[in-house]
Amino acid sequence: VYKNSDDEKTLENVDYRLYAAREALAAAQTRLKIIQQTSGVRVREAQAGVLAAEAQKDIAQAELNLLKVGRAGWEIEIAEAAVAQARVALTQAETALQRTVLTAPFAGTITRVNVEVGNMLSPGQAVGVLAALDSLQVRTIDLTELDVTRVQEGAPVVVSVDALPDQSFDGVVHKIAHRPGDYRGDVVYAVIVDLNHVDDMPLKWGMTAMVEIQTN
Repeated sequence: VYKNSDDEKTLENVDYRLYAAREALAAAQTRLKIIQQTSGVRVREAQAGVLAAEAQKDIAQAELNLLKVGRAGWEIEIAEAAVAQARVALTQAETALQRTVLTAPFAGTITRVNVEVGNMLSPGQAVGVLAALDSLQVRTIDLTELDVTRVQEGAPVVVSVDALPDQSFDGVVHKIAHRPGDYRGDVVYAVIVDLNHVDDMPLKWGMTAMVEIQTN
């Protein structure tokens, strides 16, 4: 089969990619062995990395074989099928690798970790608490059934806290519970208040607060 200079360059490029993929695979396998000998915590991640490296090698090998085959239609079809199969394997390996990484749904600060190194986790298990400290809310549980009918979502609120007796903070009613609770024998409804301009507030989670809601 005649090959021009462009074919030769492509062949050299794919051949180099195959060499690099083999080196990456060897490195991934070595890392997996080290992790297995020292700790089992990150074994799944290392195994997924090996699978991804193997898939990369298989793609490069299949592409190289495709370039080297003759012009017979069945040879080309077999080589192209090998390339497609290797790419599917790579996608699966990359998906498995991504699943080993715990990604936060939003930017924030970890305020509590519920697990320790080496713990076995179940699907859906909460591993910690992620807080968005650029916004704060106050929850009050003593709004009685006599007053709840006069409170609307969006109503202005003034909040004071025991730790800062000389300061007050503005907010608005974010949500009013639909189901009642019991507080010292009274029927009450929980209210969530959004505080305004929390960046300038020396407030911390868990502080005791007094909530004054402006009613109609």
